[in-house]
Amino acid sequence: MITVDFKRIEFSSKNGATFRILDVGCGSGRHLPSALCHDYVTVIGTDVNYTDLTEADKRLKLHEHVGNIKGRWGIVNADIHNLPLPTEYFDLVICCEVL
Repeated sequence: MITVDFKRIEFSSKNGATFRILDVGCGSGRHLPSALCHDYVTVIGTDVNYTDLTEADKRLKLHEHVGNIKGRWGIVNADIHNLPLPTEYFDLVICCEVL
């Protein structure tokens, strides 16, 4: 089930720059393909569970294969308390059903 309604988010680019989304605790990546259906979007999914990230990678590659993805993506195996990502880099951070 998708619990984030990306249709309600304005994905405005800043001077042609990409809109950057961080999905903390992305699990198997259920929200990532929905975010990547928009132009000028980069999505990074993070999770501490490597097995879930493997599923997220498979999911995103499948969506790329069928042509559903417009944006760029990456996945990072990391703990929410110590993310190896730059501060104030993302335009939107989602963290669904992590606790």
